[in-house]
Amino acid sequence: MLWIYFTTKAFLTAKQKDFKAHERFMIRSYALTLSAITLRAWKYLLVALFHPRPMDVYMIVAWMGWVLNIAFAEWLIRRKVINFQLSK
Repeated sequence: MLWIYFTTKAFLTAKQKDFKAHERFMIRSYALTLSAITLRAWKYLLVALFHPRPMDVYMIVAWMGWVLNIAFAEWLIRRKVINFQLSK
């Protein structure tokens, strides 16, 4: 649901020519798009390091795959905003 929301907001803000907001929503959308890839990477890493039960792996990576991606996206957005403000 978040991916649909962020992608729709990105499209609508681009139509309104608010390209700063569009960029922020696209970063969030892209982060959630990549969650399918990072989910698998976390799975391999967790299994290789800890050998948990399959259901435990599923529950952990289901959250890690999107929570860490969106957290990183928000950090990136905030870092860009702060750097932009500092450069003025």
